[in-house]
Amino acid sequence: MRPPRLEAENTSGGMGKMPREAGGWNLGGMLLGPLWLLGHGQIGLLLLWAGLAAAWWYLDAVYRIFPAGALGLLALYLGAKGNGLAWRARHYPSIAAFRRAERAWAWWAVLILCLGVTASALVTMGYLPALRPVSPTPDAG
Repeated sequence: MRPPRLEAENTSGGMGKMPREAGGWNLGGMLLGPLWLLGHGQIGLLLLWAGLAAAWWYLDAVYRIFPAGALGLLALYLGAKGNGLAWRARHYPSIAAFRRAERAWAWWAVLILCLGVTASALVTMGYLPALRPVSPTPDAG
């Protein structure tokens, strides 16, 4: 008679090692960066993301390449290491529950990306008005 197979210890929600089955690319973390970080309690990385986004917004066009590149690298980091961050962020009852939760983040990311691409295409083709700043009216006098 074979001894019963012992299940691996569930280390989610702590600093334990993530099981190999929970690994892989995290599309939700990559595409929904700030929302995903907030949802997983990664405040330090969220502040880094916000600082880089603010730097990109306020710098002159010539210097925007640096924070834009850093935001791209942060997105790639969240894609590559996002499952590990998510696994340690909260306790999941099983690996299947973890995979379901991260799959939901991925579906939302793809949906929002598709809506953004569609809206951009409609604006480009002239079917939707683009958001433009209001220009001041000239003085009558």
